Amino acid sequence: MLKRIILFVVYILFFNSILLYGGDDNFMKQVMEKVHTFKLENGMQFVVMQREKTPVVSFVTFVKVGSVDEDIGHTGIAHIFEHMAFKGTKDIGTKDWKKEKVVLEELDNVYRKYIRCVNEDKSSDRCKLLKNKFNRLLEQADSYVIPNEFSKIIEKNGGEDLNAATSTDYTIYYCSFPSNKVELWFSLESDRLKNPVFREFYTEKEVIREERRMRIDTSPMGKLIEGFRSIAFSAHPYSHPTIGWDSDIINTTIKDVEEFYKKYYVPQNITIAIVGDVDIEEIKKFAQIYFGSIEKGDEPPIVYTKEPKQNAKKGITIFGNAQPIYVRGYHVPGYGDKDYVVLRVLEDILSEGRSSRLYSHLVLEKKLALSVSAFYGFPGERYPCLFGVLAIPNMGVSVDKLSKAIDDELNDILKNGVKKDEIQRAYTLEKAELVRQMESNLGMARELAYAQAIYGDWKNIFFIVEEFKNVSSNDIQHVIRKYFKQDNMVEGKLIPTNNKN
Repeated sequence: MLKRIILFVVYILFFNSILLYGGDDNFMKQVMEKVHTFKLENGMQFVVMQREKTPVVSFVTFVKVGSVDEDIGHTGIAHIFEHMAFKGTKDIGTKDWKKEKVVLEELDNVYRKYIRCVNEDKSSDRCKLLKNKFNRLLEQADSYVIPNEFSKIIEKNGGEDLNAATSTDYTIYYCSFPSNKVELWFSLESDRLKNPVFREFYTEKEVIREERRMRIDTSPMGKLIEGFRSIAFSAHPYSHPTIGWDSDIINTTIKDVEEFYKKYYVPQNITIAIVGDVDIEEIKKFAQIYFGSIEKGDEPPIVYTKEPKQNAKKGITIFGNAQPIYVRGYHVPGYGDKDYVVLRVLEDILSEGRSSRLYSHLVLEKKLALSVSAFYGFPGERYPCLFGVLAIPNMGVSVDKLSKAIDDELNDILKNGVKKDEIQRAYTLEKAELVRQMESNLGMARELAYAQAIYGDWKNIFFIVEEFKNVSSNDIQHVIRKYFKQDNMVEGKLIPTNNKN
């Protein structure tokens, strides 16, 4: 996870938190005393924390599905579903669901025929007829839509922060409500989980395609990271761009997304975190009433594919009208491995704050880079992933010179190790960041949901940070020696077009 918090700001937040909570150990104790977990018979997990300071409650619905779970030919489908989750249900967002349902089914049927026709012979008269029929049905379907009704209900009742996000490893939906509207949230969220309707589907797909054009297709940086990711993983689905390949977005149909929903949006794959002014027993009652009737379903598929061992350095060079950028990555294990915490500590030692090794040496002292950051867990951490370094060279500095300087810093650690106070500093910064994330109800809910779903227990957000103290200089040298090798490295370069020759 990329973190670029300025050091003095982190310390201010950290010490403010100590004053507020009476020390971070006390803060940890208070959190543990106020968090309750329970699971419904269908497997849906709930993590609830009581905070009575303000009459506000934040909700996070965490679904353990992301682009890593997508099949070839259906990349981007997790992101497409996320967009659809705001389009309403059978009761919300429609003027007449029975009539709309008939049109949507015919619309999707015609689109599937049209796509097949286009892929076989797009110039045929049959393709033109299907396209015209599709457009007529699209207009008819739109006539039944009440735009943004789901969002308007939330806003009308004082809801805030309504949003969602899709990543490589997961999808989340979140919002905050006044504490007297808790049951309304349960009603709305259970309705869209039980009865999603894929209205405005084909219009929204064009919005997503435009998003892809802006973020990747016309962005040299976007092209670099997408290319870097795709060559880093030749077999494992971590190679999939989260937004999807354009051809896959075009070819995805409502039927495809319905099948994806049935496969992954099952109760045992969903964790809900609730933080704020709530009554635990009331939450349990609402959970059973609104979510208990959802059938368990089959267990979602597991990603079995393993990335083959890399035997030679890989690289990609992108030319574009932009400033140069250098990025490298090494294949490392994901969460659960014995080296996980060591790699997290190394990430902080290399680039967290102005006194970190890469920043202080390459940016401040040698002035080789405008910025530099190390990051563990790209593009996710559910499976073996990458430990990376991204840097922007200073004017007149080549990416190759910057690469050599990064090598020198890593070799210095191999030769001389790291100091105890560097490890202590990583521990202190990580605790400060954790406290900062948890200061808001929504931040706390996101942390709890992620840890419960990905780490297996929400308490691990604390236990992992405490393990930072047990890391030694020898451990740091060990992971660099083990993973940071040329034949395990992937390198990406963005070169300005005028420097192409």
